[in-house]
Amino acid sequence: MKSHKIYAFIGLIVSLLLGLVSALLLNDQTPGFRVTLGISLVAFLYSVAAIPFFLLSLKHFKKELRRAYRVLCYGIGFMGLAQIQLPVTTYFNWIFWQDSGAIAIPYLVGILCIFWGVRMFARIFNIRGFWTSFLWAGFLTVILSLISLFPPHVHQPGVDEATYHLSVALTILDSVYATFAAVMIFKIRRKIGPIYQLSMTWLCVAQTTFTFGGWHYLVNQLAVPPGNWYYDFSISLVPFALSGLFFVLSGVAFDNAGSILVHAPETEQQTSPRLVLDVVLYLAGLASNPSDIDPFLDNVREVTSGLQPGQVLSPQDVKHLANTYNKLEGYLTQHDPLRVFTAAELHNKITQQFAVDTTTKALLWEEGHASRSAHGRTSKG
Repeated sequence: MKSHKIYAFIGLIVSLLLGLVSALLLNDQTPGFRVTLGISLVAFLYSVAAIPFFLLSLKHFKKELRRAYRVLCYGIGFMGLAQIQLPVTTYFNWIFWQDSGAIAIPYLVGILCIFWGVRMFARIFNIRGFWTSFLWAGFLTVILSLISLFPPHVHQPGVDEATYHLSVALTILDSVYATFAAVMIFKIRRKIGPIYQLSMTWLCVAQTTFTFGGWHYLVNQLAVPPGNWYYDFSISLVPFALSGLFFVLSGVAFDNAGSILVHAPETEQQTSPRLVLDVVLYLAGLASNPSDIDPFLDNVREVTSGLQPGQVLSPQDVKHLANTYNKLEGYLTQHDPLRVFTAAELHNKITQQFAVDTTTKALLWEEGHASRSAHGRTSKG
């Protein structure tokens, strides 16, 4: 995983350098165009660079999440392609593509894919309601588009009123669906387990930055006239470049989470009773939806509430913790909504993180396996 982080760092630096070089090469173009090209290329490369990191670890996850993230990656890819439109259409003098508002269509395809992918992700956690609704987002788009018809706006040379307002409506649509996606990501982040928190934090920052970019671009359409330096140098594209950077950081963090890189605290050799508690807490940290396992942790809270530093756990406490371990292992191998775990994989990760002695192995794995098998036979009977 360290090599993936190095690749991401190199990719970010190379993308930035390519953007700077592209802005310097075309000496026959205006400064505004060259700056626009540089920002757009960086935004494009950052967005595309994020995709491999999201896809690298999908094989470890359940099909529902794999589908959601693939659709999300389609959206990020379309967003990257959308960024490069402005300098390309300007260079080839395809002004009709900009003035007609068609430049917003690739953004629309991208944001709808992102919205759909995030919505699929949210449903895994049973998140539903206003912010997951296509219809509510569409209704809000219509209302805001109608409102935008009345305030005064800047004059765009060579663009009739109908075309101008269509362009504004498409930008509003992109921004509304981007806003809904950002809120959904925030809600997922509040429910998801600790090993996925960093990835979801960066994803939330990326989508929020992109959403800000959409509304910011709308303000530019309404209030900033051509000939203004802010308009001519395409400063409104900067948030999209930043969102691409944050998508890369989210992808790298997601790749790390896919490898279950949860580090246990470094401790000296422990006795078996105390070690059982640490293993149980480690296993609880792997759950993607902590609310699902919260009832299992009542025994842990009861044991730790009166535990003093250096105190050895009683045999009864250890028995309760072993029972909790078995419930957690059963949840992670059968019911976790995101990750596909096996018992052997969990045992291997535990032995990598802890100095697990034979007594603890027998208590948690051999006796636990026998207990689950007996329970299964009883259930069948």
